[in-house]
Amino acid sequence: MAESNVRLPSISIRKGIAWGFSPPYEDTSTLVLTSPEGRFVDIRFPLDYSTLPGRKGFDHHPSYWSFSGRSITRTPQQGSFPAWPYATHSVWQHEIDSRGPGIVDEGDMFDLPNGDSMEVGVMRHPVSGEQSMYKEYWTSPKLAPEYGLGLFPCYVAETVAVQGDTGLPKGRIIRVGPHCQSIRATEPVDVERWTYTYRDEMHQWWDQARYGDLWPTGVSLKEESVSPLAWWLCKKTIQAGDEMDTGDNVWRVIEAWQGP
Repeated sequence: MAESNVRLPSISIRKGIAWGFSPPYEDTSTLVLTSPEGRFVDIRFPLDYSTLPGRKGFDHHPSYWSFSGRSITRTPQQGSFPAWPYATHSVWQHEIDSRGPGIVDEGDMFDLPNGDSMEVGVMRHPVSGEQSMYKEYWTSPKLAPEYGLGLFPCYVAETVAVQGDTGLPKGRIIRVGPHCQSIRATEPVDVERWTYTYRDEMHQWWDQARYGDLWPTGVSLKEESVSPLAWWLCKKTIQAGDEMDTGDNVWRVIEAWQGP
């Protein structure tokens, strides 16, 4: 199979998951942002997250999961498996994970006639804890670049390694067009999600959800103090190599894409 690491950035929204041969359902707000070089942030908030104040409940909620790392997609070469021509195999290497290390994450992706995709694989069931076959159904939002709702700009920033680090980033933030997500390897893992959307008669960046620090949700990104990292990627024009010091970490832009 041929391996691919560079591609267009992507915005993926999960529509449902089916375990074994059960019908699909969706109990999360799942958004995955992936850069052209395969770096991603995947955050899965329970749909009832707004009823869980601060840290209460999230650590033990079976639907909550957030992780980040690198993805690799392998496409079939001619003759490798001729039965289904619209298939790829993807591997997601977890570098930061709210459920801890050692999780194997890979699956076969199939294009569906409506433009969505189906992911088929095996992973741990969040309730039973047993390994189980799953099918996840993914879609992408409609794009409107003229309103700032496209795939660009795309920025990725990571924490800068210091002496004694494992070599893996302690934090990553990704912006793909109108969506921005960040994750930090704190205890518990700290995440936030911002979306550029029409509200209060204008397009603004709005905080959809956060977990970790006791920060407010449902606020707009009007001031840098609301979220310095999100302000940096969403409000400023940046380029690869730019750095920002947040006090606890230095962050560096490692990918900056203005267009295909």
